[in-house]
Amino acid sequence: MNVKIFKIKYWLILSIIVLSSCNGDDDSFIGAKKHLPERIILDGEISTTAVNYKYDQNNRLINVLKTENYVTDGKEYSVSFDISYNSVNNISNVIRTTTSSEDKNYVDIDTIGFIYEGTNVYAGDTRFEINTEGQLLSINIIDNGTEVNQSLCSYDSYGNLNRYVLKDETGTIVTDLTYEYDDKKGIFGDVNTPQWFFLAFLEEGFNFANNNIEQVSNVRDGSLKDITRNYKYNVEGYPVSEWIYLSEYSLTVDVEPLKIIYKVVN
Repeated sequence: MNVKIFKIKYWLILSIIVLSSCNGDDDSFIGAKKHLPERIILDGEISTTAVNYKYDQNNRLINVLKTENYVTDGKEYSVSFDISYNSVNNISNVIRTTTSSEDKNYVDIDTIGFIYEGTNVYAGDTRFEINTEGQLLSINIIDNGTEVNQSLCSYDSYGNLNRYVLKDETGTIVTDLTYEYDDKKGIFGDVNTPQWFFLAFLEEGFNFANNNIEQVSNVRDGSLKDITRNYKYNVEGYPVSEWIYLSEYSLTVDVEPLKIIYKVVN
């Protein structure tokens, strides 16, 4: 099967580190109850997006359901990811189901299997290079036997993605993103699903490294454009809402468009 869904778009990368895990040196919450994000809601001017998450008894992600409702015409689109694991805790396959309210008979189902060879994960025409920590290092597209590198990732000492480079089919860098973080507990810090899968595969726009993003600098065509994200936290220190300042447009968003609801487990 020809799998093209792994080509990460610019808008996805900007939102990719909204969600994350805790600082590597913070052990003050050892023994505390775990917080698994159960529902994330993004209210936009054009549409409202809700993402629901389900987990197994090992706190591994087993289903992601994204529903997008458009304010202007009332149309609704949804995509569901059913995630399976093998006996050594690797993701073995994913079933992606897409539906649309425009056509009640429209159902598109893709089954994607993963093959593991050392630090490489293969899916269709895509090779993901990962490290021993399960972090994504690169995405490479295989076309007629020729491999083209599409993206490169690097991390800070806490495991946070601090740089993401996106290339076109000729190998030319089209987007170069750098990230900075706060030191708070991350939204997906208690989820036992590999980081590479969130970063490379899920297309819902709510992905994570290890800490919540505080600022994104987009270096493109020699220009610097900043996005600053601010959060509110619950009493346990987990983010529950987020709002954004965009220096490119000199726009401050005073509302809290992103809201996170947790499932608390032992």
